[in-house]
Amino acid sequence: MEINKTLVFLQFTLLSAFLNMAHCEQYQEYEYTQVENQIYIKSYKGTNRNVVIPGEINHKPVVGISEKAFLDSSVEEVKLPESTKDIGSGAFAKCKNLKIINIPSKVSIINEWTFTACKSLETIELPKSIKEIKSHAFAYSPSLTNLVLPDSIITIGSAAFSECYSLTNIRLPSRITAINDNTFYNCANLESITIPNGVKEIKRSAFESCLKLSQYQLPYCLEKIEHHAFAYCSGPRDIVFPRGLSDIGERAFTHNKNIANICLPSGLKNAGDNAFSSCSNLKNIEVKSSFTLGKYIFADCISLTNVQLNRMSLINSGAFYGCTNLQSIRLK
Repeated sequence: MEINKTLVFLQFTLLSAFLNMAHCEQYQEYEYTQVENQIYIKSYKGTNRNVVIPGEINHKPVVGISEKAFLDSSVEEVKLPESTKDIGSGAFAKCKNLKIINIPSKVSIINEWTFTACKSLETIELPKSIKEIKSHAFAYSPSLTNLVLPDSIITIGSAAFSECYSLTNIRLPSRITAINDNTFYNCANLESITIPNGVKEIKRSAFESCLKLSQYQLPYCLEKIEHHAFAYCSGPRDIVFPRGLSDIGERAFTHNKNIANICLPSGLKNAGDNAFSSCSNLKNIEVKSSFTLGKYIFADCISLTNVQLNRMSLINSGAFYGCTNLQSIRLK
């Protein structure tokens, strides 16, 4: 499997290098390159706001849009031909006026930076052929509101939707097994997320600074939550941590104002420093596992009144610092 991935990567790298070196030709307002009787649009030189890319040039199919082909263009609407298979990295990056674009059904990957900083893009329909969304693919697109992620998607790269401020509700594809670094970082209006049960890892800052995020359930297969994963979110009132969860990183839930009750499961082996610090409405904590509580893990939880610990737990310095209303700590 790893050999196949390496071969695909090498093929893509060689194709990209070849396209960069290939001789450019002109057709109307397009520069293009030809590879094995197939056409790749290299750049757009026109001034039209509404662009319909031809399906053929000189009787040869247009199969790709090269990387950065429309970078910083003023286009508002783009129609890609159904023959399109590849859309290169950064192909439509910084198209600040782009509102409408189709993704043909032969496209399987949304590459890095493809639609980053498309400030006017509100909606995009992804076909069921899409298997991967790479890093920063839609990052910094503040108007993106309507987004349906098909279940064909297996991987979503880091920061793919970072700072997409208008997203409010997301259902993640059922086949993904990890939520990568910064995937939805600073999606300030994101309120709810549906996480599939196959997810085993939520990586660093995946939802950090999603200030309104309060509706989600952690999947029962979850094993690891990395540092800052849900930092500065609202959080649900009650979080149910799955039994198989073994690791919660530093500041993973810091400054979650809605969390009132937590029960840490018996399989938990580590909860990092400040993991739940400054959760201002946290009232009740139950720790079923025996491990060393991280430094300042519950610091400044000013509403905290009751704590129940496994008697084998070790309490690190400052674990309950600033918990001014703490009334009881019980060992069991």
